[in-house]
Amino acid sequence: MMSKTLVLIEAKAGKIKKPSLEVLTLANTRGADFDAVFIGEGGDALAAEAGLYGAKTLFTAEGEHFNTYNPEAAALALADAVEKSGADVVLGSSTVMARDLFPRAAAKLSTVSVSDCTEASFDGGELKLRRPMYAGKVTVAVQFENASKKFALVRPNQLPVNEAGGGAAAVLAAFKAAIEKPDDFIKFFPEGGCDKPCTYRLDCGHQCKRSCHLTDLDHEEYK
Repeated sequence: MMSKTLVLIEAKAGKIKKPSLEVLTLANTRGADFDAVFIGEGGDALAAEAGLYGAKTLFTAEGEHFNTYNPEAAALALADAVEKSGADVVLGSSTVMARDLFPRAAAKLSTVSVSDCTEASFDGGELKLRRPMYAGKVTVAVQFENASKKFALVRPNQLPVNEAGGGAAAVLAAFKAAIEKPDDFIKFFPEGGCDKPCTYRLDCGHQCKRSCHLTDLDHEEYK
């Protein structure tokens, strides 16, 4: 089976963010066609820029559930795009949103995700990664064992940005979240609440990372 890469892109004001351009540039060095995916409104407008950096197809996920970041809906959308593209490598920039999203999507595909990589390259089509450990005192090589799909996030400002000079990426709607029957509500909102993030401040000082949930309201289990 031909190797394929899928890149999660993030955008602001109708332009792809620089860290995502870095990852697009990395994907282009693999020497094979690759695709991109954008989760949110306005994905069609990014096709020309994505193509300029080498992406052949831009998968999009749109609908009211993507107006703001909904972890479960976004994970379903990303997993769907991975399967439709046939990608064996999924790349993104190690942003706050992506660090939450990638493990969720990887789990749905029975694989794993690695984040915070500071070195990333392709050697003979194989993804090579290094990431820091022990507060940056050392870096280690990352190895995926028995993983049919490899999810990896690279720290921003670690890679160059180079245009590939391609035409606009073909836009393909990969996923559209919709609640058409009762079972769909549980699929998109497994916590039983709405699509807004929980704002409860935990004892450690951090905000709860779960979506709105109807159980454990006092956060006695999730601390």
